[in-house]
Amino acid sequence: MLEKILITGALTAILLAAAAGVSAQVAPQPAAQPAAQPTTDARDGFDLSADVGAGVLEFFHLDVTYLTSGRQLRRLLAFGVGVGGFPLDKALSVLMKTDDLSASARMQGITLKGSVETQLVSFRLFGRWFPFRKAFFTELSGEAWRLRVKTVGTVTSDDYGELIEVKAKAEVWVPMIGLHGGWRILWKNGAFLEIAGGLNVFLSPGAEVTLGGTTIDQLAGFEEAQATLSQTQKFLSDAVEDGANRITKKVKVFPTGTLRFGWAFDAW
Repeated sequence: MLEKILITGALTAILLAAAAGVSAQVAPQPAAQPAAQPTTDARDGFDLSADVGAGVLEFFHLDVTYLTSGRQLRRLLAFGVGVGGFPLDKALSVLMKTDDLSASARMQGITLKGSVETQLVSFRLFGRWFPFRKAFFTELSGEAWRLRVKTVGTVTSDDYGELIEVKAKAEVWVPMIGLHGGWRILWKNGAFLEIAGGLNVFLSPGAEVTLGGTTIDQLAGFEEAQATLSQTQKFLSDAVEDGANRITKKVKVFPTGTLRFGWAFDAW
């Protein structure tokens, strides 16, 4: 009897051990976690960027752009400022094949003759909308070009018989608005390439001519000379502004395109 009990116990232990082994083999394994996927939008984590570039009828620009990062506006809107310039002196020297730019003009008792210095700069504000929260964007911008020209000359008048030596400085401001579209291709390290194009529309320009120099300072007490200079200054300002108006009315709308390179980073 005891022998049968021992045999039965041994068989039971063997069966239990076998069942445990099978159970261990078929026990469900925890589901494998999917590997982390790279983000589908490389702009994630970047909210500020700076870029430089140039294009057709666009000056060399340095732009700083802020990309919205809030929960509702995340990667939807961007705002920026930019400043640019163009080496007009160099360009004119190449076109005229000379290193010494000079001008000569005579009108109504005014003679301007001497070397000329020029400066062309631009300023712009812009807002962008990323309708798909991806690379494509549309842009509305406000911009202003400022052309500054300096030269020297003399002014004569029947009321004041002597020649008045002057330094003439003319400034022309040309505001405009622009509607553009483009793509900003941004890599995960922050580098990006931006291609854009669109149309700009000239608005009414403004101009101002100022006359200065040592001779004018010395004539502060001569009413006839001051009256002559005031008339001359107004005449030149009106003439420059009228010329700028004719140009902007003739070329009211013009196409533009840009190519820019830059770097984006997480500012905060």
